[in-house]
Amino acid sequence: MQTLIIGVFKYAKMYKMTELSISTFFSDLQLSNNIFRKNRKKPAGQVFNDDEVAILTRYFREHPTVHNLGLLLLFETGMRVGGELSVLRAENITAKGIVINSTEIYYKDPDTNKTVFDIKDSLKMGAEERVIVIPEHTRAILKRIRLLNPFGEYLFMKDGKRINSTRFNYHLYKACREVGIPERSTHKIRKTYASKLIDADVEEAIIRSQMGHTDIKTTKDYYYYSTQNQKYKESQISKAIGV
Repeated sequence: MQTLIIGVFKYAKMYKMTELSISTFFSDLQLSNNIFRKNRKKPAGQVFNDDEVAILTRYFREHPTVHNLGLLLLFETGMRVGGELSVLRAENITAKGIVINSTEIYYKDPDTNKTVFDIKDSLKMGAEERVIVIPEHTRAILKRIRLLNPFGEYLFMKDGKRINSTRFNYHLYKACREVGIPERSTHKIRKTYASKLIDADVEEAIIRSQMGHTDIKTTKDYYYYSTQNQKYKESQISKAIGV
């Protein structure tokens, strides 16, 4: 890349399009040694372990508000909360599964300086429409959600307004506090879902489709963490070393 840039600027200087000496610029430029180093996140807190999943999902079933059922649906589908869950309509639920074909966008209103949440009826660049496969017990959750909001344009609405991604995160933090586990974002549910699919030896093509990733390497490199509790991990290590 540096060679390309230098070549372009030397060409421009030769034809008097610029007075900048790119060679001098690069020789004076000081960059940190770790500027291109991959930022690897610490495993702790990246997923919910099996005990925490059981506690949270039980709490959501015992308190079946539209927000909590939405969070329960995340544990069973691994959807992106803003890009997918919060924009679901009834017509997205088909015999094959949940059709993902739109996304949530947000921006600052220049007049009010407030964040505006809106819907884009297409996916992010490079992404294609996909269908998330769901079992029957997940369909039962969707039916409960629809009963709470039978006539709304979107599945997740409160007081006539669509529930955006920030509200789901707020209610997840609240639920974590209620049940006494560390607070984590909805994206951690998505990582938990991916980790469980990998641990269950689900076919890679299916995992990529469920997650909306074009490469299984993305899932394994950035979404895969152990969801086992400490006791299980210790037993596995003990078994491995023959103690």
